Amino acid sequence: MKLKTKKIKSYTSKLLDYLIEGEYNIFRVQQLAKFGVVFTSGALFFILMNQLMTTGQWRWYWKLICAYFLPPAGKETILPLGLQLEMPQFLWCFSIWYFDLLVGLSVLTNWWLVEIALRHSKLFRQAYDKLQKRISRIHHKKYGKLLPSLLLIFMLIPFQGSGAITTAILGSSLGFGRREIFFIIALGSLISIVVITATYLGILKIM
Repeated sequence: MKLKTKKIKSYTSKLLDYLIEGEYNIFRVQQLAKFGVVFTSGALFFILMNQLMTTGQWRWYWKLICAYFLPPAGKETILPLGLQLEMPQFLWCFSIWYFDLLVGLSVLTNWWLVEIALRHSKLFRQAYDKLQKRISRIHHKKYGKLLPSLLLIFMLIPFQGSGAITTAILGSSLGFGRREIFFIIALGSLISIVVITATYLGILKIM
C-alpha cells in the first residue's frame, strides 16, 4: 500500500513538473512570437520606405537608421543629418519615431530575454551595471508621483545613453506597467523629434 502511495506521489510530482515546464515553454513561445511580430513590422516598414524613396535617398536612409541604434549617435545627430541629406521630412521623422516604438515594444514584450542578454554580454554588461546603480539610487530617493514625469524627461532629452531601449529597461526595472512605459516612449520620442526638427528648420530657436 505504501509502495503504491509513493508511486502515485512520484507520478503526480512528475506530471506537475511537466505541466509547469509546458506552461513555461508556452509563455516563452508567446513572448518570442510577439518579438517576431515586432521584427516583421520593422522589416515590412523598411520595404515600404525602399519603395517610397529614390535610390539616392535609400542609400543613406538604411545606413542612418542602422547608425541610430549604435551609440553615441542619437536623434540630435541623426535627424539633422538625414534632413541635410534631403530625406523626405515627414517620412524621415516618422521613421525615427516608428523605430523608437518598435524598439520599445521589443524590450517590453521580451524583457526576460533582454535582461539575460545584458547580464551575459561583455559588450553591454558594464552599461547594464551602471543602469542598475542608477535604478537603485532612484529607488532610495522615492520620487513618488514625480517618477513618471522624470522618466518622460529621460526619454525626451537626448542624454548620453538615453532612448527607447534604456527607457524601457529603466521603466521595467522600476515597476512601471507596459502600457505606461510605451506611452512615455511614444510621447517623449515624438516631442523630441518635433523639437529637434523645428530647431533645424529654423521654426524654433533655442538659445
